Amino acid sequence: MKRLLLFKAATFLLLLVGCSNADISDADFEGAILEVSDKSIIVGEDNVNPEASFESYEVLIDDNTEFTGDITSMEQLPEEFDEDEKFDASLWVKDKGENNDINNKVVTKINIEK
Repeated sequence: MKRLLLFKAATFLLLLVGCSNADISDADFEGAILEVSDKSIIVGEDNVNPEASFESYEVLIDDNTEFTGDITSMEQLPEEFDEDEKFDASLWVKDKGENNDINNKVVTKINIEK
C-alpha cells in the first residue's frame, strides 16, 4: 500500500515538473524590453550606467511568434508597455538570413513577465 502511494506521488510530481509553462533557462536572449515598435522590440539590460555601453538587440515579431507569460499578444504589448516599468523578457529566436534589415532575427517564442 505504501509503495502504491509513493508511486502515485512520484508520478504526480513528475507530471507537474514536465508540464511547466515555459522553461526560460534555454532562451536565446534575456533582458528588459526597452522599446516597442509595430513589428519589433528592443531588448537589453535595465538599470545600467548611462555612460557605459551595453548590448541591446532589436528583433522582429511576426504572426507566428508564440507569447507566454503576462503578455499574450503583440497587440497587448504596446498597450501595456511603459518605459518607466520595464518588462522582463526571455526570447527564442531563429535566424531569418537576409530577409529582414533588423539584425536578421525573428522571435519564435517570447515569455514576458511584468
